Amino acid sequence: MREMIQAFPELLRTVKIDDRIIERAERESEKGLKGVCFLGMGGSSIAGEYVRSLLSETSPVPLISVRDYSIPRHVDKDWVVIAVSYSGNTEETLSAYREARKRSCTIFSVTTGGELKRVSDTSYVQLIPSGLQPRAALPMLLSVTLNLTQSFLGLDHTDFNEVSRQVALSKKEWVGNLMSPETLASKLNDSVPVFFAHGHLAPVAYRAKCQINENAKYTALSWEIPEANHNEIEASASYKRFSFLPIFLESHFENKRMDQRFSATRAILSSANGLVLKIGSRDRLEEMLSLTLYLDTVSLELADLNGVDSLSVDKISELKARLGG
Repeated sequence: MREMIQAFPELLRTVKIDDRIIERAERESEKGLKGVCFLGMGGSSIAGEYVRSLLSETSPVPLISVRDYSIPRHVDKDWVVIAVSYSGNTEETLSAYREARKRSCTIFSVTTGGELKRVSDTSYVQLIPSGLQPRAALPMLLSVTLNLTQSFLGLDHTDFNEVSRQVALSKKEWVGNLMSPETLASKLNDSVPVFFAHGHLAPVAYRAKCQINENAKYTALSWEIPEANHNEIEASASYKRFSFLPIFLESHFENKRMDQRFSATRAILSSANGLVLKIGSRDRLEEMLSLTLYLDTVSLELADLNGVDSLSVDKISELKARLGG
């Protein structure tokens, strides 16, 4: 797992989308579409969440994520669907894929193979390299999913060669601007981290929670501001009692009002000795990915501190066995 996380920047530029797939995606933009629906579960679903949070404010059509067996009724033949499953055998994603096909949606698949490759139209499948844990494949899944979505929306493609370079350089910010991943992991140990974020960093907070769950086999929570200001903030009185540690993922791209919300929330939660994580970046995507790499590394250090195997997913395997494979 350590090698996979260290390869994060390089994986951002590993996959070159087939030109024919890009051409088909651009045709969807030319003929018009009602919306884009991302299918995925677990680590494979995060790519769609990142794309949705990045583009939802400027997209002329709705962008939705589905992490379930079925798709909403309004998703029809005028929608584009991107099914993301690293293994290609994710039960829920395959079920939603079949439902989308019955409704004559245009479906693009992103996978290493498996059943998803078998049932998909070969002209609409982007294969990616296998051999990783699905959660470690986020950089590849994201680069394909974002560029496909930009094609649907008639937007310029993100240059992931440059993004890769900038994310690799961001490690230098860990010295001075952020505590080392090992230090943060030691602060998390014996506490429950609660990640607070807004907008494009909300899925980064969710990703951090998931990585700590899977890599470190450790409880973590994530909350989105401003919604958390209407409910979770009241529960903060118990944070000290139960050793919750609030961690605020703050952006250089927030507006003044959201900065005020974060400041006010930190003041109310001050008795819980919360931490602020903020990293310098040129744009929102680089900020998201730099923080993701940092927090992925923290999850690995926490796993090492607790002597657990970050690669194993015994409980997930047991669940699949109980469900019949």
